[in-house]
Amino acid sequence: APSRWTSAVAWLTATRGRALVAAAVALAPIPALFLLGPPPLAEAIVAIRPQKLAPLDVQRQIFEAFGGKRGHWVGLVADPDLDRARERADALVEHLTTMGNDVESVDALTAIAPATSTQLARYDARDALDLPKRADDLAQALTDLGFASERFTDALESMRHAPRTLARVEDLQRGAASILATRYLAEDQGDHLVAVYLRPTGAEGATARIEQAIHALDPNAHLTGYSRLDASLRGALTHDMPRIGLAAGALVLLALGAALRRARDVLLAALVVTAEVAAVLLLIRVLHIPLHIYDALVLPVLLGITVDECMFLLHRARATHAADAPRDTLSREGPSIAATALTTAAGFA
Repeated sequence: APSRWTSAVAWLTATRGRALVAAAVALAPIPALFLLGPPPLAEAIVAIRPQKLAPLDVQRQIFEAFGGKRGHWVGLVADPDLDRARERADALVEHLTTMGNDVESVDALTAIAPATSTQLARYDARDALDLPKRADDLAQALTDLGFASERFTDALESMRHAPRTLARVEDLQRGAASILATRYLAEDQGDHLVAVYLRPTGAEGATARIEQAIHALDPNAHLTGYSRLDASLRGALTHDMPRIGLAAGALVLLALGAALRRARDVLLAALVVTAEVAAVLLLIRVLHIPLHIYDALVLPVLLGITVDECMFLLHRARATHAADAPRDTLSREGPSIAATALTTAAGFA
């Protein structure tokens, strides 16, 4: 049945001037959102902490037995060539160990089995120190200080004839130490993966500096791990959400065009949808409500309901034979649309 309160809404758009003012107010959230920027993302995009998840329980027991704490990152290097992957991982570790203010600890394969090129480079650096001459100097210094230098013969001879034995990862992968290889090495779809475990310090800006350093040294290396989940998801959402929004908008326009078949009606409906979504995002921005992933799942509900409301209004306006089509449309469709809009608004609130 027609409702009388809708006559007040009809009065707001009864003249061209009032209609323009009402339209400007309704569409104001769109430029306001562009000026203020999008709503902030929550610090924890996924805030789920399942306490009874078996791997997390095992991790807790390991920490209790051997010490340690949460917060490890995993630097992952992928390459079709294993030696090249190990070389890149070694380079990352050597740089990370110089970032003492930002990196609390680093655990990597290079500590027990560096890449062949890394070992050769280290041997070259050692040989450049001229260890045989330094062995003679050390023996003389020991004698001068009253020590029996002959007691150090084995150590001095190892300096005079320093070996260049190469550690082979194949040897590590056999026997009791093979579990170490599985901690650092894996294969995936034809790529050899080398893992570097690190934990950032609590210093301000440490996270950003580590990310920048790794990206500058090896742009193809990845940072992952439990502690990186939120950061990775934040980057994915920032990259993907605008594209998803554009795709959803295009689908809405196609659906409206197929149903309404009038450019003017499609434009009106698209403006209503855009204005409503902008109003919601603007309120979230003004009220400083951080967005998390579940908001991204719920916002399409608002799109669907708003499109439905536009369709009902436009179809009623097209079908009515009343002299004052806007007033008749509002009086008959207004109450139902107000009910769906208010219940949706209550849910969002």
